[in-house]
Amino acid sequence: MNQPHQAYVGDITYISTQEGWLYLAVVIDLYSRQVVGWSNGGAYAD
Repeated sequence: MNQPHQAYVGDITYISTQEGWLYLAVVIDLYSRQVVGWSNGGAYAD
């Protein structure tokens, strides 16, 4: 990549808590390697 805002990558991670699983989603700009967006979701039980 030779310019920002051309390609992005994302990942979703699940984190175990005492109340259940919490998810964290992140989007990163491949050029700058900066986080451009993220979201987390409420815990849910199995």
